[in-house]
Amino acid sequence: MTRRIGPRLLSMLVLLIGGPAVAQDRSVCFEPQTVVLTSDGYRTALEAVAALGSTTPRNERGSPSSLAVVIPQSAGALERSRAEEALLELLIAGAPPIQARVIAEGDRGEGDCLPIRVVPDCCVIRENPSLFFDSGSDVTPRDWRRSGRFLLVDYRPGESLFMVDGHTDTAEADVALSRRRAENAALDLVRLGVRWDDIRITGHGDTRLVRPTPPETAEPLNRRVDIRVGRRPPERLD
Repeated sequence: MTRRIGPRLLSMLVLLIGGPAVAQDRSVCFEPQTVVLTSDGYRTALEAVAALGSTTPRNERGSPSSLAVVIPQSAGALERSRAEEALLELLIAGAPPIQARVIAEGDRGEGDCLPIRVVPDCCVIRENPSLFFDSGSDVTPRDWRRSGRFLLVDYRPGESLFMVDGHTDTAEADVALSRRRAENAALDLVRLGVRWDDIRITGHGDTRLVRPTPPETAEPLNRRVDIRVGRRPPERLD
């Protein structure tokens, strides 16, 4: 199983619920005007994950439900950053990545606190974001390294393998640019704590377009880096 991550992770993780939400039962709180959780906030994250593990709530299809950090639909930068921190704490506390979410709901927040709810997976829309680049540029997006921390939640040095694939939108941009994009994303991973030996880099040029276009047609969605995290295959004994 692999995961991908990219810039503006939180905006991609802000999910809309298509059905009624389960009643709120916890809130994680922050120090005023900061993204720092209070001591009670850290405890709430631990309790929420423990409760999810002990009850294993399921939807009508038999799939596990998810823990959701709730922000208002009109959330500003501070609320979104707080939601990112709360989500990271849920993952650190042991919530499975596929069972931790951020959702946008309602028009009003709760001051310095964000609700944590149990939501049915049947109503969640998942996104698989990538890193996107300006035309001709190999500079990684400014905001991606912060959200890239999510890749390291279950990182196991020597066992995990980060596969970093660079892409361009035209043949003129060439394979070299796609590889430089992948290398710069890999360097950011190293700055976050990933061992270089746990990274594999590939430049594909314009051979794997996520949105097919005529030759030499610029397409922002194709100027990207995909990062997948998996486990190393067992070594062969000859």
